[in-house]
Amino acid sequence: QTPTKLPYPFFQCQTLKTLQSAVSEFGDVTECEVPNYSLKKDPILTAGKRGKGEKELDAAGLFFDEDTQQIYIADYLNNRVQVVSLQGEFITRFGQDVLQLPWGISVNKDHIFVTDVGHDSLFKFCKNTLKLLNSTKGSEELQLLMPNGLCIDINGDVYVADSFNNRILIFSTNLQFKSTFGTHKLFFPLDVKLTPDCVVVLDWSPKCVHLFSRDGDYLSSCITQGEEPNSLVCYP
Repeated sequence: QTPTKLPYPFFQCQTLKTLQSAVSEFGDVTECEVPNYSLKKDPILTAGKRGKGEKELDAAGLFFDEDTQQIYIADYLNNRVQVVSLQGEFITRFGQDVLQLPWGISVNKDHIFVTDVGHDSLFKFCKNTLKLLNSTKGSEELQLLMPNGLCIDINGDVYVADSFNNRILIFSTNLQFKSTFGTHKLFFPLDVKLTPDCVVVLDWSPKCVHLFSRDGDYLSSCITQGEEPNSLVCYP
């Protein structure tokens, strides 16, 4: 199919679900025309300020947890995850002893999943104990090379944009390999999100959005325009 051009770029924020906002310290989010996706221009929340100190951020991805009404931020250059309230108030931080350049973050009822560029790994933290499990570096079924964005489906399966391996890798909630797709279509996937009907992947070159079925079959593509996008924002 002929790619459809998008009028605005995506921005480097992760899903914020019902909050539909972004931390304004790191830029604005703009509208686009992907089915079941909408992006908001004006941020309505500011949390902290840019920096490396306590309660400061130098972030990549973020995720709004509807269960706890808290925002989890992958504090990329500070090698940690920070948690803030809907009012932007600092709650806690973790991962500073194990993370090295955390990029993507997604949260479900029991766990926090973080892609780590420095370790080429996917880290899993348990909400209550912060116990750590992780995948390893490489190109085999359970391995990653420069993982970026990720998301979790309703069954707890984790979809990871495995950038240097040119694929989307799917893990179970226990980080067991389930499946992979996109190897022959993707160049350098930056982010992955889910709609009820399909898997949406942001690719690097050319900067475009690919749509796949939930079984991993390629459906269509949309070319992005404007600034360099880094990740997707989905509002169901």
